Amino acid sequence: MVSHLYHDREEFPTRILFDGCERCEEHADTLYDLDEWHLLGIVRRGTEAFEGLRNDLSFAERRALDKIRVAAMVLQRAGYTVEGPSAR
Repeated sequence: MVSHLYHDREEFPTRILFDGCERCEEHADTLYDLDEWHLLGIVRRGTEAFEGLRNDLSFAERRALDKIRVAAMVLQRAGYTVEGPSAR
């Protein structure tokens, strides 16, 4: 992730993309410049939210997850499958 303003992580220590931050909002809309750690972190947080384990996703993270979900559906329809993190 390109460096930008540091966020106050006291309220949301595990949040990756913050609402109201221009750079985080840009990352949520483009995704291409997120490194693997940040991208997988957003997916992990989204999975935890889906399973009811958290309720602190930012709107920026939700937008990023929507784009990731669409990409996954397109790849699945094209016949690509992934069995888990070790399936690289």
